[in-house]
Amino acid sequence: MVKTGLDCVPFTLSKLLVSSIHDIQYAASIFNHIQTPNLFMFNTMVRGYSISDDPTHAFRVFNNLRAQNITLDQFSFITTLKACARELAIGTGQGIHGIVVRSGHGMKMEDAHKLFDEFPKEMT
Repeated sequence: MVKTGLDCVPFTLSKLLVSSIHDIQYAASIFNHIQTPNLFMFNTMVRGYSISDDPTHAFRVFNNLRAQNITLDQFSFITTLKACARELAIGTGQGIHGIVVRSGHGMKMEDAHKLFDEFPKEMT
């Protein structure tokens, strides 16, 4: 990709990340070389980590996303909350919920119920 210049094309990088998401180490190596990742790329990595064997990395990517001052969207929150559910990180989930409320991204009640329903499933 470097020789062709495709490493600078956000659409191409996004497609590459999505296609690599089930090999999170490979996806992370791609992501870590992107100079200015966009929201979609961050969300893709948060999602990838949230379904990986170690979802705690999703929190690091989420915090990095927030530090970039990129406006978060519903996918940023939903995938991070999924990682909270998988890790039973209730305190972190409450913190994320607070960010949702403060950012004005109020979630539909049905979506919130779906997310919180994940906690008991992960405990069994």
